[in-house]
Amino acid sequence: MATAVQMQVTIVLALQGEDVSEARDPLSETAKETAGTDVSRFNAALRDVQDDLVPVQAHGIIELRNMVLAKSRAVLESSERLDATIGVFVDKVKSADSFVYLNAVRGLSALADAHGRRFIPRLVEMYQNTDFQLDEQLRVGEALMQSIQRAGEMLPEYAPLFVPQLLAIVQTANTEDEQQKAMEEEVVVVRAHSALSILAAAAQTSALALNRWMDLIAATVDGILLLVESSAVELRRAAVVFWVSLLRGFGSRLVELVDMGILRQMHRSLRRISDSDAEDELTQMHAQVGVEELDDAVKAHLFLP
Repeated sequence: MATAVQMQVTIVLALQGEDVSEARDPLSETAKETAGTDVSRFNAALRDVQDDLVPVQAHGIIELRNMVLAKSRAVLESSERLDATIGVFVDKVKSADSFVYLNAVRGLSALADAHGRRFIPRLVEMYQNTDFQLDEQLRVGEALMQSIQRAGEMLPEYAPLFVPQLLAIVQTANTEDEQQKAMEEEVVVVRAHSALSILAAAAQTSALALNRWMDLIAATVDGILLLVESSAVELRRAAVVFWVSLLRGFGSRLVELVDMGILRQMHRSLRRISDSDAEDELTQMHAQVGVEELDDAVKAHLFLP
């Protein structure tokens, strides 16, 4: 574990009178949990995440996540314990072991589930942080996606916390900014693809949450669909999938809620891809599906009984 996080964990345990060097049998922990208080359960989880054994580390992360999901006052109402919990999740999301980092991703997502307004901005900040390795950013992005998918009817309230930032990331793949050009092209494309995938999840969860940014979304997605570089094949596909996700997210209210000018722009873009993107048959197929579903939605609106 990173030295700063380990020190933070040690301080929390020491302040609570715990002997951090005390040996403990992890196999007996399950039996002890039911008899212990939330604080002792929290302290046991912190000791677990410092263990050398991967399964024990993962057990500690899962315990912290479960306490967050249960809105344990021992975690959420103590700044020291909450900071230690966040530190553990952030540190372990960088682990090379998939069992550890996947549980850390779920832990970050649980924090956002418990307090969306407080923690979604933290996830977005980490997701944008270029000090993180690319794979670490993508893992944080997965936590953000999970939170978005579970937000349901609350998503319109949370959307301002992440939509503009994700669109800005997508736009870096279609910019002439010298600083962005200095970044590795592959990194830019992968980050933009990831951001589009998260936006597609938001569209599927609550398309209405994105409605206030439709002009910017249309311009951004169209810019991606006009990219001709071979490296942009998968990015164009992600843009098409986003459009289709948005169509389906609005459902029968598409024509009612989205400006007709944007719908025409969407139709032109999808039609162009379905007719011309021979480089990627899968993208063509998605685009054709989008054209057909958009046509059906407009016809259904025009011929309402």
